[in-house]
Amino acid sequence: HCNKFGSDFMKLRKSWTGGVVIGRTNSEVEEKIRKLKSESPYGKISIDVSGTPDECISKLGEYFDAGIDYVFLLAANIRDDLKLFSEEVIREFR
Repeated sequence: HCNKFGSDFMKLRKSWTGGVVIGRTNSEVEEKIRKLKSESPYGKISIDVSGTPDECISKLGEYFDAGIDYVFLLAANIRDDLKLFSEEVIREFR
C-alpha cells in the first residue's frame, strides 16, 4: 500500500486499538472475562490484552517493540480497570 502511494512505511506513525481486561490475579481476570462474555448479547467479546499488570506490560511491550507508536485501549470495566492500569502499567512506559 505504501509503495503504491510513494510513502515510506517506516516513517508512518502506527497505532493499534484493542480490548483490555486487567486484574491483580489471573483468577480475577478470568472472572471478569466470564462476566463480560455472559453480558455480551452475542456471547463473544474481543480481548487483545489481558492478565495481571505484569502480563499486560509484557504484551504491550511486544506491540511497541514491533513498531507501534500509539495504543488505544478499550476497557469494559472502566473504573476499576483504568485505575489499576494507570497505577501499574502506564508508569512502565513513561
